[in-house]
Amino acid sequence: MNAPISRTSHLAILALTAAILAGCQTTQPGTGASNPEPVIVSSLRQGGKGVPNGRSDSTAPYFRIVKLPVSTDPAFGYSAAKPIKTGPRDKSFHHLYLNSLRGPKGEPVTYERRGACCEYQDKSIPTGGGLPSGGGLLDVYDIQVDGGSKKITIYVDMYRSGPPVLPVGFTGR
Repeated sequence: MNAPISRTSHLAILALTAAILAGCQTTQPGTGASNPEPVIVSSLRQGGKGVPNGRSDSTAPYFRIVKLPVSTDPAFGYSAAKPIKTGPRDKSFHHLYLNSLRGPKGEPVTYERRGACCEYQDKSIPTGGGLPSGGGLLDVYDIQVDGGSKKITIYVDMYRSGPPVLPVGFTGR
């Protein structure tokens, strides 16, 4: 026969479960929300770094004419549920966006693609790219603001269109 669990034991189990779950999540600056670490399903590395990678103070092209607005949603860009949408333009648009990112005080940033995660289906996206019925993957980037001590994780969707908007905590070049 199973003995009933005491209220104290029940509370201890709940506290332990909460502590374990909290240890499996990361908090991004500016969001105030916890997001689970993405499961990377593919990545491309060259010279020990994720591709693409770069700095926003390089001579690479960036948005020179367009002033990128900052999102009003603190979770935008910091979660797979609310990725930065840079599609379905060509690959250069994606790079222009990354090269335009700056820290909260205009500091240059370093970006490095960690890999792809979070497969989704979307019938409006043309078939291809290894997804038989239309859909895509999100790119996960680690961003380091010059002078900052933390890496910031952002999610970018190269397949679905949306206005090029900056996550809270970033400025444009």
